[in-house]
Amino acid sequence: TNGGAASARNYGLQKASGDYVLFIDGDDTVDSTLFQKLESFLEYDLWIYGMAFDYYLKDQLNRRDILSCKHTGSYSVEDIFSSYQEFFYDNALSSACNKVFRKDILEKHQINFNEKMNLYEDYDFVLQYLKCVNSVYCINEPLYHYRHDLDHMHIHGRVKDLYPVRNNLSYLFATIKTLPNSCDTTGIYTVSCNLYLDLLQQNLMQNDYSEDELQKEIEPYISNETFQSLLADVKLSESNAFLLKNVEEKQYKAILKEIKKKKRIRFYKNSIKKLIGKR
Repeated sequence: TNGGAASARNYGLQKASGDYVLFIDGDDTVDSTLFQKLESFLEYDLWIYGMAFDYYLKDQLNRRDILSCKHTGSYSVEDIFSSYQEFFYDNALSSACNKVFRKDILEKHQINFNEKMNLYEDYDFVLQYLKCVNSVYCINEPLYHYRHDLDHMHIHGRVKDLYPVRNNLSYLFATIKTLPNSCDTTGIYTVSCNLYLDLLQQNLMQNDYSEDELQKEIEPYISNETFQSLLADVKLSESNAFLLKNVEEKQYKAILKEIKKKKRIRFYKNSIKKLIGKR
């Protein structure tokens, strides 16, 4: 039964019989040298490698963005947590697809994907795993190729409705709250709060709200208790700080004006990218 990505991956984890686990989505590919390169680092608890985002238009490769992990070499898990923002925005922590996990650790700590989440369940899974490991190795090469179809950018559909987005992030916040007291959580809180507001901005880009509709949708989202409890220790991006300030001051007209400007910019950028094509 099709229960979504989290359900399918959990089924795979139940059936996996090897010592190591990695996830490859059905429309993605990996570099042919991936397994050969990983053989040198089997003593580590987690391996992370770079990604290439391949953008297809009408089934032809239109362009490729290389998101290789700038970090390379071995790290302790304390290193990861203390520099969490750097690793996260280096595309090293948000996805389960550019990693290899140890099966014994997954089984011992009963780590699974949260099937109640349909957004950022990867991020949640990786956080659960990081709580239970000591050593990490980063490879500075794009060994995973993630396919985007420009004709069907599915992520937008998953942020169309704010209620499930809010629930998804609530599960993520709950996982963060289980991190050991010894963890430096400042970076995790900062990333997660910005992510929460980034998803709100994506929602605003996908809908045409009136001022009244915007207020009705946005205020319950912003008042999320866990999100509010984390805000004190984080530094928001300029765009998210602007958004939050205007929500608090009920300046919904200013928010709608800014969103319209962003929509115009995105339209022109996408048009240019399609004209340029492969780069």
